[in-house]
Amino acid sequence: MLNLLIAMLKLPVIFALFFWLQAETISITSPQPGDTLRGQVEILGNMDVPNFVSAELAFSYASNPADSWFTIQTFPQPVVDPTFAIWDTTTLTDGDYILHLRVFFQDGS
Repeated sequence: MLNLLIAMLKLPVIFALFFWLQAETISITSPQPGDTLRGQVEILGNMDVPNFVSAELAFSYASNPADSWFTIQTFPQPVVDPTFAIWDTTTLTDGDYILHLRVFFQDGS
């Protein structure tokens, strides 16, 4: 449940999805670019692909994504449920962020 302070938090999101293979099946479907996020945000998508080894979901400040990525969650196996993470935005300042989903495969890509 969100309290008033959390509900006032606004985080427009810009997405960058980085992946090497299976681009048509690896995805973040929600939130969408430009969405305003508040509180506990469900990250929906798909990473259930053949030859999966692991994955990492992270975020960065849109103003300088090369500086730092902050891990939201790591995945030792693919998640089959469309909701694969919950992002707690309550500790972040308002601003633009980039979500980054990296999936690693058995062949090293």
